[in-house]
Amino acid sequence: MLSALVASTAVWADDQITYHEQDTQSPGTTADPSMTTSAESSEITRGYLANEFVGIKPQVGVVAFTDQFGNTQGRGALGLTAESNIANMVGLKGTNLYTGVVTGFIFSHLGDPGSNLFGSNSDTPVGNGGANMFFIPANAKVGYNLTDQLRVAAHGGGNVIYRSIGTSMSLGTSSNTTGSVWRIFPNVGGDVEYAVGQNVAVMLRPDWTLTPGDTMFTGTVALNIAMG
Repeated sequence: MLSALVASTAVWADDQITYHEQDTQSPGTTADPSMTTSAESSEITRGYLANEFVGIKPQVGVVAFTDQFGNTQGRGALGLTAESNIANMVGLKGTNLYTGVVTGFIFSHLGDPGSNLFGSNSDTPVGNGGANMFFIPANAKVGYNLTDQLRVAAHGGGNVIYRSIGTSMSLGTSSNTTGSVWRIFPNVGGDVEYAVGQNVAVMLRPDWTLTPGDTMFTGTVALNIAMG
């Protein structure tokens, strides 16, 4: 489906280029090949990122955190975020400035301390084998399109974190409970997005959650499906 989407948008762009050339070319004249190539390149890449209204971003990555014994742990993470580009929504369609809000859902199975990337096969079982964590970003995002294909941005605000077993992560006093716990902590991070086709981009998203205990780091790679 994704391949068909990219192919169809490429065909649409080619049709628009052809129509534009035919409409503007004077009868009996021959188009300059170099000018045609330049026009095609400009037309094909225009709007890859600048025209985005909403981005749906499924992603995978890792979570790095400190366990109850003070050891750094790493686990796999997956989820989906959604962003809305307020700059476009208020009538600045096509601007290189990106201002928006971000929310979504990132999940990780933690398991016991000393577990592998998937939260299993612990070498230090303490009865937390069923520990899970997810967080909901509540972030603002500000960025700039350096080119039609490349955007850099910063995001920040808060991450609403749920732990099924509070002691599974060292995030401050809330980590003293063996039951489930919700907390919101401030976060800051960045986004680098590179368009690989119209309405499709790859995004790198490092994120740091700042807590009274130890900092939690999340790094993900996302596929940005833009909706203009």
